[in-house]
Amino acid sequence: FARVFNGIATAVGVAETPQFGGSCLAFMAADASLDGVTGAWFDTEPPGKHQLLSHLPSPEARDVAKQRTLWDLSSRLVGVASA
Repeated sequence: FARVFNGIATAVGVAETPQFGGSCLAFMAADASLDGVTGAWFDTEPPGKHQLLSHLPSPEARDVAKQRTLWDLSSRLVGVASA
């Protein structure tokens, strides 16, 4: 499946190269312009065009009460104490 998926993604121009993926990780880990940046997720826009963008999570993901509920339910499911 992975070979077929990667082939299709490359053919339609939405695949990223391993070099670009690695450079994005290095940039996010080491670049001073991201010091203190929290609460965001990163992707490429448009896909396959080597442009890294930052996005805010959805309103649901930023809802602290929903975060707590998810944490509590997940903790119970895996059998660990909730903080």
